[in-house]
Amino acid sequence: MFRRSLAAVVVLFVAGSILVAGSYRGVVTKIDDKEATVKVFKDKKDKEGEEKKFKINKDTKFYTKQGKDEAKESSLGDVSKIVEGAKKGAGVTIETEGEGDKEVITKVTVRQKKAK
Repeated sequence: MFRRSLAAVVVLFVAGSILVAGSYRGVVTKIDDKEATVKVFKDKKDKEGEEKKFKINKDTKFYTKQGKDEAKESSLGDVSKIVEGAKKGAGVTIETEGEGDKEVITKVTVRQKKAK
């Protein structure tokens, strides 16, 4: 009986943590050490997007990716330079933890076009 109860608690914990985490694709238009402003697109047909602000903390990891190459660990400064250099923002994939006002970015991957 105890084993079943313990197993049920573990399953609920794992399922709950999956539901709380989020992943978004879009264009980052502004980023600093406290928050990132991202235009999030629901799917490829969504042309307008929705502008959202996400919090950044000291545990947030930053990555850059060129073309189909593997993402390399980077810094907030490098990501900021890429965003500032892009005319309409830089393509980004972000992963978050939490919900609502407590949603915090855990991972930022900025996509760049491969240099010719």
